[in-house]
Amino acid sequence: MVHQINIGGGPGVPLDTRKISGLAVASFVLSLVGLLLIPLLLPQVLGLVFGAIAVKEIGKQAGLSGRGLAIAGFVISIIALLLWFVWLVETVRHPWPWNF
Repeated sequence: MVHQINIGGGPGVPLDTRKISGLAVASFVLSLVGLLLIPLLLPQVLGLVFGAIAVKEIGKQAGLSGRGLAIAGFVISIIALLLWFVWLVETVRHPWPWNF
């Protein structure tokens, strides 16, 4: 999936039409969702996978942008996965704050 954005000024200034990788956008969005919803594992994993695929895709195709988004999604997904692991360890150590 490829999105197009137009960046340009007023009259006489040409529009800069670049294609942004949909996988890069998906990686970034999923990584943020995974960061907000730590107990869910799926967004972190998908953000990591989509980020890696997007970086490779952007490197192969000329005129495709979004490498920064893909890298950001990849890094944020790693951070979210580390936080998920910490959450998992703490949940196992202290299963419920109130035991009856």
